[in-house]
Amino acid sequence: MPELVRPPVLWFNGRIVPWAEATVHVWSEVATRGTNVFEGLRAYRDDVAGVHRLVSLDAHLRRLLESARLLRLPTAHVSRASLTEAIFALVAALDEPSHLYVRPTVYVEEGRHADMAMGAYVVAFPVGRAAGAERGLRCCISTWRRASDAVFPPRIKSGAAYQAFRLSAIEAAERGFDEAILLGHDGDVTEATGATVFAVRGGVAVTPPVSSSILESITRGHAMRLLAGMGIETVERPLNRTELYVADEVFLAGTLAEIAPVVGVDGLAVGDGRPGPVATACRDRYLAICEGRERDADGWLTAVPAAARAS
Repeated sequence: MPELVRPPVLWFNGRIVPWAEATVHVWSEVATRGTNVFEGLRAYRDDVAGVHRLVSLDAHLRRLLESARLLRLPTAHVSRASLTEAIFALVAALDEPSHLYVRPTVYVEEGRHADMAMGAYVVAFPVGRAAGAERGLRCCISTWRRASDAVFPPRIKSGAAYQAFRLSAIEAAERGFDEAILLGHDGDVTEATGATVFAVRGGVAVTPPVSSSILESITRGHAMRLLAGMGIETVERPLNRTELYVADEVFLAGTLAEIAPVVGVDGLAVGDGRPGPVATACRDRYLAICEGRERDADGWLTAVPAAARAS
């Protein structure tokens, strides 16, 4: 994950406030049990146009509210419209000359299962490329398994659920790898700690289906559309661990990871040990669209309005 630098302000329950003023009680539900749902999306800075463009804003906010529904969190205090306004206001207030990682969150202040007092905040951090993204990532297969839909549904994007990746991420770092890939309880590939997994074999891309204990990734969908435009078929099916060892290419797709080639898995080189042509072309096209260097034909991008920037 790229290094995140703490911003001076954030949006907290309806207002832009200094970072230090956004506090909750230590005995709040979000502090004691991590009871929240969140999204992470990028805002790419176009220096020529002088504007930030958010990637798949509506899709991210729709998924945020779906996560809240699945976790039985009330959302009367927020809507896609109100969170959109909050994100616009925060990005404008920060006026950062760089790309941003934007994270809207809905959380429980009080009330464990009923009569919940809710809150919401949005933070935005300046962010660059993930470490190792250009040279390719070296991944390991984690000894820890991904929770299934019957344990904690992976389609719920919750802070508490992401503790399931903590031990895998620590394990990868201690073993000298950039990232960990988790298997499910059936032994098949699920996802990395913050991105979905693709393998390319014989000119066909394979990625686990959303029923294989993975997040319903928005960037995954973008990658599949880009691959189709390149004439590469994508097959959604269970993916064995050993297929990663013999794949021509492996790459990850996620908001922070973007499209990241994988050059090794468990110490075995993927292909010739360098970023492959499919992953590289997919990454380059993805970034060209996000950064405004290529036409946004599919309507991924939402520009922060001039009115928000002027207010």
